[in-house]
Parts: sequence; C-alpha cells; structure tokens
Amino acid sequence: MSNVPTPSQAFENILHMIICTSPDIQMAKVKPHLHTFISHPIIKELIGQSDAPAQADVDTSPNLDLQKIQESLQQLSKAVEALKKAPPPSSNKDTKASKSHLHPPQPPLTHSQQ
Repeated sequence: MSNVPTPSQAFENILHMIICTSPDIQMAKVKPHLHTFISHPIIKELIGQSDAPAQADVDTSPNLDLQKIQESLQQLSKAVEALKKAPPPSSNKDTKASKSHLHPPQPPLTHSQQ
C-alpha cells in the first residue's frame, strides 16, 4: 500500500508549510511557485469552472470568502477597464446647457425695479 496523500491532504500540507514560513520567504520563494501553478492551463480551467466545488471535510468558508473577494475584484477591474474605454465627458457647452435649469432666466427689470 502506498503513502500517496489525497489532493486534500496534499493541499493542507502545502498550506501548512506556507503559513509556517516568514512573510519574506513567502514572497521570495512561495509566490513564484504559486503564480506558476495558477498559470497552468489545467488549473486555469478548473478555477474558471462555474460549477461549485465539491464540499470537503474541512471548513471551506475562508476559501469561499476569498473566492468571492477575487470575483468582486475581477468585476471591479472589468468595470474600470470599461470606464477607461468610455468616451470622454461632454464639453463645457453641454455642461452649461444641462445646468441652465439651475438658474432659470430672470424676467427683464421694469423701470420701477431699477
């Protein structure tokens, strides 16, 4: 019988090792490997699937929270890109015309009002 860990056990071990390292080592040694991992086409496909992941025996609520944050960030990034591509705001003439309702024209002064 082999001692090959399940995917869940393997990820738990990796996460435990990452948590146990200092932030400097995490940034220098772990981050590049994570980028390589998530850039792999199979991993991209798995992450991009709209199906909900199978429930694991461990508490996954932090992972779900992180996923929601990542999805929100992606939506915000798309919105920012759309705003960057939008036409520039209208000219000052249009702005003045649109604000004319704020200061309606006054009737001419009569001789007694002058």
